[in-house]
Amino acid sequence: MFVNELSKYEFQPGIRKVLNTIILNNFNNVSTSVADERNNVTDRIKALKERISRARDMFLADKIDEDDFRDIKNRYKKELEELEEKLLAMKSNPENEIEKKLALALNAVTNIADRYKSANLIDKRAIVGSIFPEKLVFDGTVFRTAKINSFAKYIFLIKREIGGKKEGIKI
Repeated sequence: MFVNELSKYEFQPGIRKVLNTIILNNFNNVSTSVADERNNVTDRIKALKERISRARDMFLADKIDEDDFRDIKNRYKKELEELEEKLLAMKSNPENEIEKKLALALNAVTNIADRYKSANLIDKRAIVGSIFPEKLVFDGTVFRTAKINSFAKYIFLIKREIGGKKEGIKI
């Protein structure tokens, strides 16, 4: 019965291309906003460095005293360090790896019921835990859980929607 339940969250290889396209399009929409944010952070870093440079020039020209210069420098330095950390974190998530990671995820879901049947105990637990992150209860006829992995939930919804509309594709 559990293998039958798992089959609700799997898809056949023919649907893989559709899911791949949908997910990549959504990722590209999100990554565009991340790129915009990265550009904003980079621009703000440049502006802060320019302000520190102007303050240094004013200090050297005796237009501001040493205490004012240190105050300006310390205020901007703190924000500058925070922005540089933020920019580093943004760069540490390379977007070009999405296709590899997506291929791995889609491979894991393709025919998951068959994978479960042939898996050892540790792998079976990993499969169950990845789809049902919270307690899974079987009352003798149906399985219940408070939460399903969002990826699995959307695959189930897509499968149900396409299943009723597309002919010739086994889902």
